Amino acid sequence: MKTVKRIFAVLLTVCMVMGLSVSAAAGGITPRATSGTLTITQAVPNATYNVYKMLDIVDWEIEGSGDTSTLKSSVYYLKPDSAWVNFFVKQNPAEGETTVTNTDVAQFVEVTKVSGDNNYYVEWIALKEITDDSGTKVMVIDDAKADAFAGKALEYVKNTPSINHNGTGKAPAEKAEGAESIEVTIEDLPFGYYLVDTNGGAVVALDTFAPEQEIEEKNTAPVIEKKVRNVRSETTESGEKWEDNNTASIGDVVSFKTSIVVGAGAVGYVLHDAMSDGLTFINNETNKISVELYKANVNGDTITYTDTATLTLTADTHYTVKTENLTADVTKADGTGKDTCDFEIEFKDEIFAKNGFIVDGTEYFIAESDKLVVKYFATLNEKAVIAGTGNPNRTVLAYGDTPVASPDTPKLETPPDETTTYTYKFDLVKTNKKNEVLEGATFMLHGAAVTGDKTADNAIKLVEVKEGDKVTGYRVATAEDTNTVTTIKAGSPTITGLGKGTYYLTEITAPDGYKKLTTPATVTIENANIDAAITQTDDGNGVTIDKLTEGTGVQVINVKKSIFPHTGGMGTTIYYLAGGAIIALVAASAVIVFKKRQGGKV
Repeated sequence: MKTVKRIFAVLLTVCMVMGLSVSAAAGGITPRATSGTLTITQAVPNATYNVYKMLDIVDWEIEGSGDTSTLKSSVYYLKPDSAWVNFFVKQNPAEGETTVTNTDVAQFVEVTKVSGDNNYYVEWIALKEITDDSGTKVMVIDDAKADAFAGKALEYVKNTPSINHNGTGKAPAEKAEGAESIEVTIEDLPFGYYLVDTNGGAVVALDTFAPEQEIEEKNTAPVIEKKVRNVRSETTESGEKWEDNNTASIGDVVSFKTSIVVGAGAVGYVLHDAMSDGLTFINNETNKISVELYKANVNGDTITYTDTATLTLTADTHYTVKTENLTADVTKADGTGKDTCDFEIEFKDEIFAKNGFIVDGTEYFIAESDKLVVKYFATLNEKAVIAGTGNPNRTVLAYGDTPVASPDTPKLETPPDETTTYTYKFDLVKTNKKNEVLEGATFMLHGAAVTGDKTADNAIKLVEVKEGDKVTGYRVATAEDTNTVTTIKAGSPTITGLGKGTYYLTEITAPDGYKKLTTPATVTIENANIDAAITQTDDGNGVTIDKLTEGTGVQVINVKKSIFPHTGGMGTTIYYLAGGAIIALVAASAVIVFKKRQGGKV
C-alpha cells in the first residue's frame, strides 16, 4: 500500500505507552479537560502539519517535571459517537462481548468494551522483546508495526470525510533568529492520542499529555545540486569536469547532471527541469537519461560516496520520464514567474520503501543521504543567446505528499539550482596594411581537432546570416540545418555560435592584387566575444572607405603582390636591344681601325 510505504518511521517515544489498566477503566475515571501546545522541531521548510485526535486520554501518570517529564502510564478511550469508531471497533459485536477489536487493526491494538460504560478502551499490544544496556530483556513498541498502524490511520482519514483535523500549522522557510531549528507550534490541543499528517513525506502518531509537548520531526528535506559538463576545460589528466557553467558551439550536445541527496521519509519525488530557448532537450538511444544510485558512507558530519554506482535504475520501473502533460513549472532565477518545464522525472515511491526493492534477485535500499545522480542532455540550438546572460538550465525537485485535510496544498520544493551554457562570436576583418577593409577574400573555418589537411569536408558547417539580400555574417549550423556552407566571404562578417577554443581560418582566395595567406590564421576564443570596431573615413579623394580600429576583431592582413621583370617581357627586351647596339658599335670601330692600318678607305 502506497501510504504505508511512505510512513515516517517515528511514532515517537511518547506514543509508546498506550498501556491500559482495564481495572482502573472499569472503576470509572473522570476525564480531565486539559489542553496543551504541540511544538514540532526540525520541521521541514514550508511543510504543512495537520493534527487529528484519534483517542481521548482519561488517566495518566507523569514522572518528573518540565522538560524531563515522561509518561509512565495512561488510559485511552473512544467515545461511541467518535468518527474513529469504525477504525477501532468491529461491526456488530455480540451482546456482552468485551473484546471488540476491528480485525484490520487487531495486530496493533486491543479494544475493550466494559459493561455499564458506553466508551471503548484501547490498549497497544504490538510489542517486541529487546535486551537493554543492563542485559535485561524488556518489551518495547515494534516500530515497524507502529509505522503500519499510522499508515492505516491515515488511509482511514482519507476515506472518511467526516473526520476533520483538530489543528494545523505551516513551517516557515527558515528558522527564526536564535532558534536551533525550524519550528511549528499548534495550540489548544486536548490531551489525547493524535495522528500528525504532513506533506513533507512524514506521518507521525503521538500523544499530548502535558501543557507543553514537543516532538522532533525526523523527516528531512532532500537537497539537489546541478552541474554541466565543461568539455572544453577537460584534459586527459583531470577527466570529466562538472561545473556551474560551460561553453559550447551551436549544434553541440551538452551534458547535465543533477544529484539528489535523499532525505529521510522520502516520498513523492519529482524532478522538474526548465531549459532556456537556446537549449533543446534530447532523450534518444545515443543521449539517454540515466539515473544511478550512489550509497552514502556517513562518518559523523562527513559524508562520502562510493566511486562507482551501486545500481542503475530502470526507466518505467523505478521512474517515469514525462515531456507532455507536465505537472509544474520552475521558478525563474529572478523570481518574476515560471519557466515552462521541459521534462520531469517522477520517481516511484516503492524505491524508497524501508523494506527495500528487488532488482534481478538482489535487494536494494535507498536511505537518507544516499545520492541519486540523474544525467541528461540537450543541444545548443540556433536560438542560443550569444555571450551576455548565456543559456541557463534550471532544476527543482518537488517532494512530499498532499495532506488529507489540505488537498490544494502544493508539493514542497527544494531551492532551484541552475547552470549556464555560454557561446560566443568573433568579427572577421580582412584588411591591407593600412587597416582598410578589403572585399573579395574567402575562408574556411576549422576546429582545433582538425590536425591534418584542412578541406571543405572537415570545415565547420555554417549558415548564412542576412540583412535583406546582403550576407552580414555566419552562424554555426545545427544538425537540422540543410542550407549550410563552408565558405566565408570577407569583408567583415561576424561568425556566431562558437565555444571556447582555438580555431583556424584557411584562406581560399585573396582579394585581387593581394597575396593569399600560406598558413591558416589562428583564432582563440576565451570567455568573451571578439568584436571589431570599424569606422568610415574619406580616402582624400571623396571616396568613403571602411577602416578597422587597430587591435579589435580578428584581423587578417593581405599584402599587395610585388611587380618584378620576367622573361619575355619588355624589361628584358630593352636590355637585349641595348646590348646588341653596343656590340655592333664595337664591331664597327674594329673594322675602321683595321682599314686605317691597311691604308684603305673606310
